[in-house]
Amino acid sequence: MLAEQILSQQGNNRNLLRIHGIVEVKSMIQSKKKVLKQIHSHIVRLNGGVKLGKREWSSDNITLLKNAQKKDSDLIRIMVMPSTWKLSREGVA
Repeated sequence: MLAEQILSQQGNNRNLLRIHGIVEVKSMIQSKKKVLKQIHSHIVRLNGGVKLGKREWSSDNITLLKNAQKKDSDLIRIMVMPSTWKLSREGVA
């Protein structure tokens, strides 16, 4: 997750967490459609809140990066997948 903690200006200890994007790292080759579906499920689960380390944010304290012209979120979606090309094993002991 790509997130930014926004400190409260009112001093009420109600810090916000702005989500800028979701990252999904795969060790096996999967279809782009399947990975995007999994990223979407991560976004939906944000409605239950977020725990990062020892800090927790309720869904009321989470905002998603939005584009003013669009209705849906403008979250960055990053997929890291293994390459299909083979490494040469020549000269490897």
